[in-house]
Amino acid sequence: MSITIAPLEVTPSRDINFYPSSDGRNEVSKDQNKPIQYWGIYLDNETISYASSKDHAEKTKEWMEKWLTNKN
Repeated sequence: MSITIAPLEVTPSRDINFYPSSDGRNEVSKDQNKPIQYWGIYLDNETISYASSKDHAEKTKEWMEKWLTNKN
């Protein structure tokens, strides 16, 4: 098994809101067609999670690798 991370772009649709505000309300982006950059986390080329920053994706990857090592 291999765990990898790679950039993942998502283009929001008119029905999906990707911009929650700090007070819990949802705000709609002015440019609904602008892609949003995430970092995908893959297990054997299958998406298993994603993160909003490369740093967070790397930490998640490390945690998953340790968890899988301890599982065996």
